Amino acid sequence: MSDWTSGKVFRVSADGTWTVAYDLAADHGVASAADIGFDPERRILCVPDLNTSVAFITVE
Repeated sequence: MSDWTSGKVFRVSADGTWTVAYDLAADHGVASAADIGFDPERRILCVPDLNTSVAFITVE
């Protein structure tokens, strides 16, 4: 799940609790994260910035 206004991606657990998984604005320069994709085979998160670019992040 993402908050496109803050550039953060959250990890949501089965019980509904959430934590910030990535602060894309601070760590990757992505100001408005939206339309996220995930490649489970390669464990890569693809996060387009609505303004300019795309961040590819390896999920551990």
